[in-house]
Amino acid sequence: MLRVWALGMSAAAFLWAQTEFTAEQLRAHVQQYVAAVLDTLAAQVEIGRVPSLRFASGTVVVRCTGGLEELARGRVWVEFLSAGESIRRVPVPVRVTVNAPVVRLRQTVEAGSKLEASAVEVRRQRIGLQEALLLLPPEELSHCQLRRTLPAGSWLRRLDCLPLDGVKRGSQVTLVARAGAVVVRTTAQALEDGLPGEWIRVLRSASRTVLRARVVDATTVEVVPTHEAQP
Repeated sequence: MLRVWALGMSAAAFLWAQTEFTAEQLRAHVQQYVAAVLDTLAAQVEIGRVPSLRFASGTVVVRCTGGLEELARGRVWVEFLSAGESIRRVPVPVRVTVNAPVVRLRQTVEAGSKLEASAVEVRRQRIGLQEALLLLPPEELSHCQLRRTLPAGSWLRRLDCLPLDGVKRGSQVTLVARAGAVVVRTTAQALEDGLPGEWIRVLRSASRTVLRARVVDATTVEVVPTHEAQP
């Protein structure tokens, strides 16, 4: 499960206070910093060219900055400070790939549709960190609907989806019952949380009876004919 987007963006790791820094020292520092930012995420990291630097005098402290945001863009900033002031910043190219879960559509899904499990498949694939951060996590599938129509084979990204507004436990909802052309509306209290399409228990206000109803949206539930399957 990809969790790295929850990490902080401004973490910084400090090295030695000195005036000369070899490429090997700075590379080791960058490696340590990248490992701290990625935390426990299984990733492959390739660090590009790292320069050696020497400063004329004074005590210089070096740190890495940028966090996950800059790392996803393919770089880490190595910053040198003297007396608490930044005197130089050097970008170091870093390429990170991760084995991320990718949600892929099995079939074309129309805009506004709730994502059903039968319409998607989840496969792990090695991709770049920046692309992985844009993907929709599998655990969020049941809580969203498509913003636009997508064809079969599409990878689901966060921007492709809108959150579903569900019923909250304790909220007042409109209870709709249909019998042919006759539609009856009354009020009820939700006894459980529920997303559109899910079944929850509701307390009918007038009779104080508990019913099973299907969630339509954040403020509406419906009682369906008895021939429709209920959980």
